[in-house]
Amino acid sequence: MSESDRYPEMPLTASLDPAGNIGTAKALMTGRIHAYVGAGPKDILPPAFPWTVGVSPTSRCPRACFFCSHATRNRLGHYLSEKTMCRVHDCLRTIGARGIIYAGGGDPLAWEHGIVPFIELATGFCDVGIDTNGVLAGRLIASPAAQRVFYVTISLLAHERRLYREICGRDQFDIVDRNIRAFAALKSRSADGRPRVNVKLSVNRRSYRHFAAMCRYARGLGADNVFARCMNDFEIGQDIELNEAQKRELYCATMRDCGLPDGYAEPFARNLVYPPQLPADMCAPSRCWSVILGHNLGIKPDGECYLCVPTTGRPEFSIGNVNRRPLDALWGGARHLEVMRRLDDRMRRGGCDPNRCRHHRLNLVLERALRGGFETPSASMHDTLHASFL
Repeated sequence: MSESDRYPEMPLTASLDPAGNIGTAKALMTGRIHAYVGAGPKDILPPAFPWTVGVSPTSRCPRACFFCSHATRNRLGHYLSEKTMCRVHDCLRTIGARGIIYAGGGDPLAWEHGIVPFIELATGFCDVGIDTNGVLAGRLIASPAAQRVFYVTISLLAHERRLYREICGRDQFDIVDRNIRAFAALKSRSADGRPRVNVKLSVNRRSYRHFAAMCRYARGLGADNVFARCMNDFEIGQDIELNEAQKRELYCATMRDCGLPDGYAEPFARNLVYPPQLPADMCAPSRCWSVILGHNLGIKPDGECYLCVPTTGRPEFSIGNVNRRPLDALWGGARHLEVMRRLDDRMRRGGCDPNRCRHHRLNLVLERALRGGFETPSASMHDTLHASFL
């Protein structure tokens, strides 16, 4: 029985190859949902260590994309100091975090003090993933750490130079193309299959009509997985998401032109153009389980720490600042528990948009597991499910 048969929720990624989809069952690998069997509807237990920690060390970015979801924050110019990064990594090693994702902010490889030594350090005690726009990826490719990271995901904006330059304001297409192919070549020489090379097609208002061409181009880059995601409004006042007419056009073009396997075009297109409201046959989760179980923490360039992506940048949802207090003093503290309750209340009141919440589908799986609908996958599936990265 395949994972999709055992855990039928919509996968987290819309991959061109259905075998490349990252599934939702990985949320079960922590085993933490079982602590809530028999618990009341408002019970909040102090969580164990954060399972996955996203570190965004800088707001600096080598691109100037018109659709940037971090535009306001990037202009503030924040970045983590070397001293803070050392304290954070020492703490993550001590408390036993399972995965670290270096991401934006700006671009992690643009960090003012050089992120590669910290990547090398982190690969010694946990799995490491890197989300980058690929422009500065040569800094990692030149390091032995490149073959020790679990995955590298490079955001792809276009299939040719003109469109790339129109979207991001820079003439960097050839650089990104070269770096993706270099990572793929590293993987081909690797004895343990690392790094897993992902290409993310970042679909926006200037590229959505070129999506089929982007798919054809991406398939030839040698990556392990090519998946797509439509860009969202995250900062207040943004207007970068595809409108409903554009979504319909993208949906139809995807069904018609992308050369997807038989029977797969419709679920892929539905996953890519996620509906603004839950389908009638998909029940909303009763709790924000990902937050309650302590699955995630995001450390931002200004040092503020958040438990969910859509509320990042809103002070009332920060559990504290690593520039002022050690991470292990913030995690599990009174402020942390208060924010957990606030986010859980928000979910139960229907205040979370499933189109923006990246953990919404994980919450659905955790909900069913709590009711006895799913069993925890075997430990041998940990890497297959990308279970270090929630």
